[in-house]
Amino acid sequence: MSHSAIRVRRRHPRTTLLVVFTALLALIGALTTSATATTGTGSGSTGTAGTFVPVNGRLGSAVLASDSWRPFAVAGQLGIPTTGVAAVSVNISVSGGPEADIYAAPDTADHPSFLAMHYGGSERVGLASNTAIVAVDSSGTMALMTPSANVTVFLDVEGYYTSGTNPAPGGYVPVTPHKVAESWSPPSGGFPPGPLSPGQTFKVTVPDLPKPTSSVVAAITVYAPRPGGNAWLTPYADGAAKPANQIAFNLAFPTVITTIIDVNDQTGAFNLFYGSASSIPVQAEFSVDIVGYFTPAATLGSFTPAAGAIYDSHGATVPAGKTMNIPVAGVSGVPAVGNSLLAAALNFRVTGGASNGALQAGADDQPLPTSNLAVFIAGQRVSALSMVEIGGDGAIMVKNTSTSPITVQVDLEGWYTGTRLPITVGSDGWIYYNDVVGYALNLSGPTTVLQNGTKQSDGTCAFTATASGKDTDPDVYSEVAQYNPGTCQRKLLQGKLVSAEAAAKLDQLETGGTTPVHEPMKLPAGVAKKGVKSETPPNKPYIQAYDKAGYIDPLFIMITSLSVNLTYARGQGAILSNSVSAYAVPYAFKYDGWSRSGLKNTGIGITSSTVTVNPNETFTNTDFEKAMIAIFGPAAWAACGFDTSPAVFYLSPKVVGHASGTYDWSHQNHVKGGCSDLVHFHNWHGYGQRS
Repeated sequence: MSHSAIRVRRRHPRTTLLVVFTALLALIGALTTSATATTGTGSGSTGTAGTFVPVNGRLGSAVLASDSWRPFAVAGQLGIPTTGVAAVSVNISVSGGPEADIYAAPDTADHPSFLAMHYGGSERVGLASNTAIVAVDSSGTMALMTPSANVTVFLDVEGYYTSGTNPAPGGYVPVTPHKVAESWSPPSGGFPPGPLSPGQTFKVTVPDLPKPTSSVVAAITVYAPRPGGNAWLTPYADGAAKPANQIAFNLAFPTVITTIIDVNDQTGAFNLFYGSASSIPVQAEFSVDIVGYFTPAATLGSFTPAAGAIYDSHGATVPAGKTMNIPVAGVSGVPAVGNSLLAAALNFRVTGGASNGALQAGADDQPLPTSNLAVFIAGQRVSALSMVEIGGDGAIMVKNTSTSPITVQVDLEGWYTGTRLPITVGSDGWIYYNDVVGYALNLSGPTTVLQNGTKQSDGTCAFTATASGKDTDPDVYSEVAQYNPGTCQRKLLQGKLVSAEAAAKLDQLETGGTTPVHEPMKLPAGVAKKGVKSETPPNKPYIQAYDKAGYIDPLFIMITSLSVNLTYARGQGAILSNSVSAYAVPYAFKYDGWSRSGLKNTGIGITSSTVTVNPNETFTNTDFEKAMIAIFGPAAWAACGFDTSPAVFYLSPKVVGHASGTYDWSHQNHVKGGCSDLVHFHNWHGYGQRS
């Protein structure tokens, strides 16, 4: 399956985009600081900002003594430069010793530290791993420490971050976490069918990455039902030599490990080698979710290493099934709101309650991703790193999916900053949207469909899509994940809407805090009588169908949408004339520059066997490009193709109801003008009333 991206941020109503942007910048100042954690001694940045360079290999191993900092040389190792290195991304694997908290820090006298990993003990969990991003001192050295004794650790390098004065390819782009492979649901995305045998290597391809992409941030989930036994995975770029790196886990426990993985910069593929302490094949279940990627553009996504406590519940709990907002901006040295915060590297320590469950996290102003950053069994204590996107108000949201309360501690390892557009334009002409609403909707059977458009005389690309169904079919959602204006092609994420929660998220996006303009559609005089049988009562009183189409702008606002609902009655195989109704709902957010063509009622008709409703409307904005440039800077102008013409958005959804009770849905849409390519389209349709 294919997943790219579009971020949806819930924004407040506003009169102009520029006014809101100014208001956002005015929110500078520290947020209320969360309770101070009892672990770690960090209080802010521990190095200069820089970008990521992939490097792989075994950095070293050691048996940690109690309460003693153990240094590890980083600079000059495994091809890492001797100068210009701000931090290193390492995978910490623990193979023996008692239960222990492990802290990481640059090897300085004060050791500003953070909790890098909780290890459950060799007698209970055996092998375990977690990723950490650690600043290095002036000599290029980092250090580890534990209050326990005789803990055996292995350190594997995933890459390093340059110092702020030493540019390199590797700016970070966060995306909505989304699944690219799973072993239990074909297509498996590279996982082999049946039990895994030690020594197997399988390839995972991450679709729709911009070319070139150096690395991805991936959350690998392992569900292994076998009691006991240690195993590991070695990730590496497809086509490269297998390094010594290992991501370790115990086959008795569910595990999520977020790690940075090199990919083939042209195909987006990487390999996973499976190793085990046992030669017995294991029916383990694996899945891979993509959290973000690193692109060769040093002007965005730079990382500042840090150490500090973001949140500690101190025995208080996150209630079962509930979400909680956690401020990040302005806490423990993180910049305040308005400083282009993209994401933070955060280590979560979770103590499970009386039931199994998982922890989810994401920006607090977006639909919460359905992927997990940590999983646990009842009473288990686990730790997991994640690169969590930060909301526009500087906070993240976490959710406890279990049926009992849990405790959570969050430690800071650094943050990513840099003004960026919500798109990446590849060298091949494709526009890659960096977040997709559909990834947070828990769609059933998600797939990606390539759609070919038609180049019109004015140079715009017009797209048409059709579908058929019946009232027992689930609602269907589709959304543009990629768009190529040069070839008039786009890739749609499609899936079935099966949950009430997904529908609620879409409704929230649609209104955006505004009151929509309901514009009823009136049937032309006489059309309701044409070719219609007059008989009562109907053998199936009412049939309903809807189709909704809309555009989301780069500020994650549903700027325009057109919705058509059709309700009719049928009897004895014919349409009954006295039960036809339809209306459209256009939204036009009232910031400056908007105008509308007015709703046109063309394509409406009724016969003895069909009833059709097909409105259309054109929305135009003369200030759209100016607003985008003011918010996103000169990069927006380049992404807009230096086009100063008005932005134009056309929508035309259609529903055809048949006397048999089946339906046909279709829609036509196209955009043109300044910055209109920054806007992405989505649609959903089904049986029922959707206004």
